[in-house]
Amino acid sequence: MQGWDPVPGDIVKRTDLHRRYGGRRQGGIAPSSQSSNVLIFTGPAGHQYGYFDGWHDDGLFHYTGEGQKGDQQLRQGNRALAEHLQNQNAIRLFRGVRGRVTYVGEFQIDSRRPYYVTDAPDVNGEIRKVIVFRLEPVGSIKSDGLPTAKEEWKSESSKPDCSLIEPENRAAEQFAAAAVEERTAERREAELIETYRAYRQRQGFGALKRLKIKPSGEAQSLYSDLYDPETRLVIEAKGTVTREAVRMALGQLLDYRRFVDKSQLAILLPESPRKDLRDLLAIYHVSIIVPDGDAFVQSTA
Repeated sequence: MQGWDPVPGDIVKRTDLHRRYGGRRQGGIAPSSQSSNVLIFTGPAGHQYGYFDGWHDDGLFHYTGEGQKGDQQLRQGNRALAEHLQNQNAIRLFRGVRGRVTYVGEFQIDSRRPYYVTDAPDVNGEIRKVIVFRLEPVGSIKSDGLPTAKEEWKSESSKPDCSLIEPENRAAEQFAAAAVEERTAERREAELIETYRAYRQRQGFGALKRLKIKPSGEAQSLYSDLYDPETRLVIEAKGTVTREAVRMALGQLLDYRRFVDKSQLAILLPESPRKDLRDLLAIYHVSIIVPDGDAFVQSTA
């Protein structure tokens, strides 16, 4: 296997580094089959992907794993970092991600707590789970220019933001549908939404959108199922009329209403709920939209 020559503080071209020691030439984590090393790169360019690496109060360098969208998984480069000790590979940290990079030194993961999982925004600003490795130096390092870790995306002073997106963009949300019942309800909800949209299109009504809302001081956006810009009607759909589903929809609608001036609220359901639930919705002036043959009818609760 290829030995290791760079010393902490050396500045090298990343292309030359990979030519000699192996590892992929793009991305932050570059495991090598050519040498006993896992090369990792850190820099401000990673902020757009929610990567805020740096020193913590525990004296360790916290390094965010790879994966720009969706929850990060312990595979590929992340797995190579997590298993570097048992694979007898050294972690080599570099400051910079492209062009000329500076070798910081050798690190290893903390044996007591190798990594933890936390929230961070992806490239689209949506919150997902990321893996953060806790790295301790091995021997001397050159840490000039390495930052103190921080979560810049968490800003209590940020203003709320409300925008419109297309209804088809439902993939922007991450659903945890582990149970069969949840997946079935979600499928019914999606079918109900599409049937309602098709009905409105046949009737010549205005196109429906969705609301994307980012509350002040929050990192994660909220999404309504549907929104009618002409009538300011916020619609939340549920695939079932259980008390749990109706109460959840009501809570979501009341949350959305804070961000839309003079809004109206409605729940799209496969059938009308029982009287007690209709009475509950009436207190908050939430109307009900249900199928009626090939049409849909909207009525006050």
